[in-house]
Amino acid sequence: MAERLHLQTLGLVRLATADGETLALKTRKALALLAYLLRRPGLSATRSDIAALLWSEGERAKAAVSLRQAVAHVRQTEALAGLRLIETTPTSITLCAEVLTTDLDEIQQMLGGFRPLDSTRLKALWGGDFLNGFDTLDPAFADWLALEQERVRASVIEKTVSALEDLQILGGAAAVNQREVLAGFLLGLDPAHEFAHQTLIRHYLAQGRRERALQQYRDCARELRNLLDQDPDPATLLLIEDAGAGDPARRPPVGAAGTAQGAPAPGAAPGAVLAPAPVAAPTGGGMASATVDLAGLRRDISLPVLSIASLSFEREADHLALSLRDEIVAGLSAYRCFELYEAAYWIGEDGAAPMRVEGGELGSFLLRFRRDRMLNRIYVQLENRSSGQIAFNEVIDLELTTSASDRVEAVFRTVSRVHSHVIGRLRMRPGRTAFSRWCQAEALMWEFNRAADQKALQILAELEQSHPSYSQIYAGRCSIQMKQALFYPTVGGGLLDTEATMTLAEKAVALDPWQVINHRMLGWSMIHAARPDDAHRAFSQALSLNPMDPMNVISAAEALAYIGDLRKATDMAMKAFDGLTTTPRIVYGYLANIFFASGDFDRAAEFARRGPMDNIHGLATRLAALDRAGFAEDAAATRDILLQRIETQFGRGRLKPVPLELRAWLDQVNMFQEPATRAAFERGLDSVREALGLGRA
Repeated sequence: MAERLHLQTLGLVRLATADGETLALKTRKALALLAYLLRRPGLSATRSDIAALLWSEGERAKAAVSLRQAVAHVRQTEALAGLRLIETTPTSITLCAEVLTTDLDEIQQMLGGFRPLDSTRLKALWGGDFLNGFDTLDPAFADWLALEQERVRASVIEKTVSALEDLQILGGAAAVNQREVLAGFLLGLDPAHEFAHQTLIRHYLAQGRRERALQQYRDCARELRNLLDQDPDPATLLLIEDAGAGDPARRPPVGAAGTAQGAPAPGAAPGAVLAPAPVAAPTGGGMASATVDLAGLRRDISLPVLSIASLSFEREADHLALSLRDEIVAGLSAYRCFELYEAAYWIGEDGAAPMRVEGGELGSFLLRFRRDRMLNRIYVQLENRSSGQIAFNEVIDLELTTSASDRVEAVFRTVSRVHSHVIGRLRMRPGRTAFSRWCQAEALMWEFNRAADQKALQILAELEQSHPSYSQIYAGRCSIQMKQALFYPTVGGGLLDTEATMTLAEKAVALDPWQVINHRMLGWSMIHAARPDDAHRAFSQALSLNPMDPMNVISAAEALAYIGDLRKATDMAMKAFDGLTTTPRIVYGYLANIFFASGDFDRAAEFARRGPMDNIHGLATRLAALDRAGFAEDAAATRDILLQRIETQFGRGRLKPVPLELRAWLDQVNMFQEPATRAAFERGLDSVREALGLGRA
């Protein structure tokens, strides 16, 4: 009997024994079922969701039968392997992750420093996109897979950049070689990643290989021009010019004054270059370094246009259908990121003839509702009016939405799909309008790493020059200041100024009291300032403004757990968690804190295990949860990892005496207000203090 099996998800998809022997499954959909569960929250999904994803074009009953057949195929493979891969109930299927290893997990562990970096193995593991070629299984599965592939690639890119940043402070031949390996691997994932090109250029120049460095610059210029239609950052060119490596050819244009951005400042010492520090390296395509015409940005904030068309509705008869439609529109309105218009078709089955509209960078979309009385359904279709492309079709069966919870789920699902499609495209590429730039900054802030935050701050600074009254600028800065103090403090990084963060959040709310993020940041700043009652009011306001945004709900739930309002926190968090289409790993950290506050240390430990391992705040929560759950060996191992991460962040050899910023972090990271919970969390921190030779403050 095999102890564990290996699921290869990148490139060629297969299930194999630990010895590499392939275990055949009768259909690709059975293999897709395992991979889908692997990416699901809790490694579990309902049978109805799986059937709708893998057999979306068939009748519901036939889809259920097909799913049972796929489960039977998995059972046959289980019998051969002598292991249980899935657990089933009449309504759900759950993956038994403890019997599986995956190529993606191995990559993450290698990049995170939890296993030796093997260049040959690393390249072999990334065989291609996640579930490459499986987009032909079903249209609905293809939609899910497209988003998941982007998420997987972005996550690996982020981990690679983080590993490269950590290697910047290390010397020696091993670190030099690892930087070259990781930079090459990063370019395999994103050929236009300028930070990787810069790393290799520096590497070749340090070795005296000037011609190779020059060729790397030319490769960088070509990929940026072909993929992003932009020139290299002037700082990249300066690497070549300062080293005297020769004529790079096809240089990027200089600024209006005739000097390249990033050139020596007036009065600077000869050779001084204002190039980005390694920590400010782009993490995904160079969003913050995109050329922006600040003077050309409009003073008012334009948003994506979303027109609402209602076909074949009868105002007097279709009360349930109309209420669902109105709830969906209200949910979209709550995001405050669309210009909503009523197309007011109300004129029959087909409505007005479709018309192309030039939507520009932000886009113009038509959300079409069509009522089918014979089948008692509503068909929801999102159309890109610039291209005529149908983004998705959603079917709401009114026979299945009779209860309030069913209606909420249908509304939530539709609103999330519209928002993800329209806003997701703005987050994934450099933009020039103010709103698209904000979307990029917000996406960077959700990455939770220093490099991404530096890029976000650069975008926010540019926005403030052109739109000083844009409220989210100040909420974004508030968020980054609090994150940097809690997740990745450094020597010389300064202490958290609670008064300054409150001032930023209050300014954001004053400028726009209807923006959810403004109230949420005000609430977090109040928690840091030890004002739980004011924090509670701010988060209650955020929840009332947009109860449809799962990330808003989960963030507010974590804050309520810190404050001690546990009755609301746990229920809200799990409902929002179930509604996520993709789950950033930071969410598991939120859930760990929520269940830690409720005293459910086992569940807190489980969520903490799945949370991020690359920030000291998440590791502190994981340590405390494992300690209180009774997993002493795991807690000790986590403490060692936390100490290693602290040493990496603050610099090897710089922990004696213990830096002021680290002492402050140990005192501030415990935000639980309830005394018993606070004391439980302190137990984990005390073990860290003991290892550092500190007593409790």
